[in-house]
Amino acid sequence: MRFSHIEYDGKSRQQQERATAICTELEEFIVKELGHDRASSLALTRLEECLMWVRKQIRDDQICRITGV
Repeated sequence: MRFSHIEYDGKSRQQQERATAICTELEEFIVKELGHDRASSLALTRLEECLMWVRKQIRDDQICRITGV
């Protein structure tokens, strides 16, 4: 199941949307307020990584809810 496609349930979709909204707000702040230097570029890369890992955890949590493991 770990490598299978998962249809997100309502709770997982809500969490995904909230995490995306938070990261989007921070991305806009970085781009508009801090410019486009190396530090900003690194911050945006880490923000992308952060959202990727948050989404993975949301997926893993849903798998645990489904399987009880």
